[in-house]
This record gives sequence, C-alpha cells and structure tokens, in this order.
Amino acid sequence: MQGISPPIRFDERGLVPCLAQDWRTGEVLTLAYMNAEALRLTRETQEVHFFSRSRGELWRKGETSGNVLRLRQLRYDCDGDALLALVEPAGPACHTGERTCFYRDLDGAADPAPDAPPAPGEPAPALSLPARDGAQFHLDAHAGQPVLVSFLRHAG
Repeated sequence: MQGISPPIRFDERGLVPCLAQDWRTGEVLTLAYMNAEALRLTRETQEVHFFSRSRGELWRKGETSGNVLRLRQLRYDCDGDALLALVEPAGPACHTGERTCFYRDLDGAADPAPDAPPAPGEPAPALSLPARDGAQFHLDAHAGQPVLVSFLRHAG
C-alpha cells in the first residue's frame, strides 16, 4: 500500500477517523483522527500519527509516553471515509494508562470484560479440551486456537 493513493474521503475539516486495533488480539485500542499529513507520516514511518482536534496539531502516538503504535497494516472502509490501523502497541494505548481507551461501559464500570485478552506480559489462561484419539489439546488464549499438548498412540 506504500505507493498507492487510496481514495480517502476527508471531512470538511480535512480529517478522517482512524480506529487503532491490536493486530494480535483484535482489541480496539483507540479512535482518533488523521489529516493527510498524519496519514503520510504513518505510512512513511510505520508508526501511527494522528491530528489532535483539541490542540490543532499533528502528533505521533507515544511521542511523550513511549507507548507508540507500530503499524502492521492500514485499511480503509468501503466508503473511504474511515481508516483502520492494525497495530502492535508498545504499551497502554490510553492516556489514563489503560490498555485501551474503551475500558468503561455506559454504566461506568471500569472492569475488563471477562473474556478480554490478557495484557501483554500476563500469562494466558489455558483451557483443557477432551482428549481425542490419544491427542490432548488445550486452548491457548493468545493464539485463540487449540494447541496440541501431547499425543499418545495406543498399541492395539
């Protein structure tokens, strides 16, 4: 996508919304806006840049905190009026220190969802699955799929 100029439709302020999503877990990390310069810099540097509507200036995510978002892939929607940045976060995405900016529900609860993926560095829970034909599996929460633990072939 580096040399292609996709048909991005910026709004009347010259901005387009961009969702940042963890490329490994699928978790939505933040929603911010890009102008043409932020989009260009993101593509050139492979680190996500946004345009701050409140400050009226360009910024590289993680510039002061070190919690950069390394770009894995940049997609645009069917209308060309929204972007999706699949990223590898170097730390919490939210300025509050939370992993995601979407950590609260409308009732004000700030507890993570029970099925939320573990934060980087936290051990992934494993769920054992029934053995079948001598193969024993467990579900790796990071991989999101069964992983072979052992295989025993019975002589018969």
